[in-house]
Amino acid sequence: MTGVDVGSRGRLRAATVEEIKRTARRLLIEEGLQSVTLRAIARRMGVTAPGLYRYFPSYEDLVSALVCDIYDELADALQSERWTDPGAAPVQRLLRMSRCFRLWAVEHPCEFALAFSTPLSGPLGGLGQSSVRPCGPAFPERAQTRSTKASGTLPGRTLPPTRTGGQRFGRVFAEAFKDLWDHQPFEVPEDADLPTDLLDQLARYRQLMVEEDQRVSDSGARSLVAAAELPLGTLYLFVRAWTALFGVVTMEVFGHLRFCLDDASSFFEAELCDIVRMFGTEDPEDPIGS
Repeated sequence: MTGVDVGSRGRLRAATVEEIKRTARRLLIEEGLQSVTLRAIARRMGVTAPGLYRYFPSYEDLVSALVCDIYDELADALQSERWTDPGAAPVQRLLRMSRCFRLWAVEHPCEFALAFSTPLSGPLGGLGQSSVRPCGPAFPERAQTRSTKASGTLPGRTLPPTRTGGQRFGRVFAEAFKDLWDHQPFEVPEDADLPTDLLDQLARYRQLMVEEDQRVSDSGARSLVAAAELPLGTLYLFVRAWTALFGVVTMEVFGHLRFCLDDASSFFEAELCDIVRMFGTEDPEDPIGS
């Protein structure tokens, strides 16, 4: 077989993998996750279900690849929004990212539900947490990168693919939070003011972040989090801010605010005001230090 033949087959395989994932995503949006089956995908594509196993070893691997695509799409959108105005103050960048996160979630409720219905999403993607999905068994402990994702294979054995995808998404917010601290350190609780059990958990999480920083550095990329420099009180506020943001967005996407709010936009903005006040900003439209 010539190099041209090998290259042509590789491109055809990659194209088929993308078509499978596009079909799965359409089913997810139109009919819900329960309808995203290999049989349904094959029927829409006009192929046999067993033929899909040539591209994804299992249903879990297919859903895992779909989740990673969703994380990548959201991370790209957040990064683009973050650097729309590179000269903006860090708090303004965080506000734009937060609004982008909400808008994306509201416009993609099915994808949001699939990607964030696991306990592994957050700044740095839930390091140290379980990778079990409610819709099936735990994903295999295998890593997935953009290059392996294109082939539909999942070689190696490091982290579950959904966790690596979640980490890429989470690092965007972690870096934005760290920018706030670097730009103008704000008042944070002293270690003595926090419960011991909470301090222990925060210290453990910070160590996991340090290890993730090292992994990023070893890969040749520049780590922008530098978690080792963060006081535990700062990390505590970062976690509070993330849970507040994620909580209000999740409640809106899943319809849990409809008992009172038909349009949660103003409520969301009020929550953003509370979040940025944690970082010493009374007026969220007032750039810190500008």
